[in-house]
Amino acid sequence: MSKASGAIIAKAKAMHGANLKEADYLELVRKHSVAEVVSYLKNETNYRDILKDVRENNIHRGQLEVLLREELFQRQLALYRYADASLKDVFHVQLEEVEIELILNCVRMLISDSFAEGIADLPFFLKDYLNFSLVDLGKVRSYEELLALLAKTHYASILMKHRCQRGEELKLNYAHIEHDLMQLYYERMLASIQRQKSKKVRKQLQELATALLDFDNLTKIYRLKKYFHLSDDLVRSSLMEVQGYHSKVPLEEMIACSDEQAMRKWLHTCKYHVELQEHDYIEQGFEKIRYKEAGKLFQYSLDAYTVYSSYHLMMRQELENLIHIIEGIRYQVPCEEIEKQLIY
Repeated sequence: MSKASGAIIAKAKAMHGANLKEADYLELVRKHSVAEVVSYLKNETNYRDILKDVRENNIHRGQLEVLLREELFQRQLALYRYADASLKDVFHVQLEEVEIELILNCVRMLISDSFAEGIADLPFFLKDYLNFSLVDLGKVRSYEELLALLAKTHYASILMKHRCQRGEELKLNYAHIEHDLMQLYYERMLASIQRQKSKKVRKQLQELATALLDFDNLTKIYRLKKYFHLSDDLVRSSLMEVQGYHSKVPLEEMIACSDEQAMRKWLHTCKYHVELQEHDYIEQGFEKIRYKEAGKLFQYSLDAYTVYSSYHLMMRQELENLIHIIEGIRYQVPCEEIEKQLIY
């Protein structure tokens, strides 16, 4: 193990030790306002530094979410500083997922012709790390302007396929754009894994990436059949087919399921053994598996790339937990119901 790899693993283990615990979540779900959540995070947890200048009663929910995302990024950056070329590669690929989220958010605003809130909540802390200008993204008011902004990025060819005339953004097919961009992301993620020198590491991360792709495809099948009742051919055409990806489950079997009950039964008996309670969203089942697998890799791996990637997934889940708590409190959801959504 290189000195840099050892430093990354030690740093990640130390930071993980400061993650939120069950006791923290039990405290947070019983708060009565977002201000109380901020106060607890600020005074009792490792979020104290990012929230030190925040006035609890004045912070907007969107601003709080941006700060929490910034904390996640700063923890990634703390590991990146020790990284060699191969780990820096995966760091930049992970940032591309953020870029795609920003692009898709812009597309949604173009379709709805609504811009004000989206600009306020842009993560400007990332401005020095992205492949395009966040300031200029905030100024985009047409699909043509979005294409011009991204003309020199690897997203350009994807977005050009969906080109529309100025003023006709309402006709954009958001689902198709999302599909094509996410397929590009997975292709680049798998390519980054294949560039790793260790065969064992490639195998571990290929398994994890394949599971993530399977979860996305299975979720899509479930939602398209349950809510939109699409034909099997249309469902099949919506799935991601990425070079180097070979599903660990027979997707055709789930597509052939006749109804929601049959799909849930199939998910429980497939390789991933997805356990869904009666009112669980399908994403919850997959998130539990993803978190469990990431935890195993984080605990037992001695490879910096694997530890970094699994730590990133666990931190993303902590962020999702906090967002569930904030949203639940905002809409006065009973604390018992909020707690059911948490994964830790």
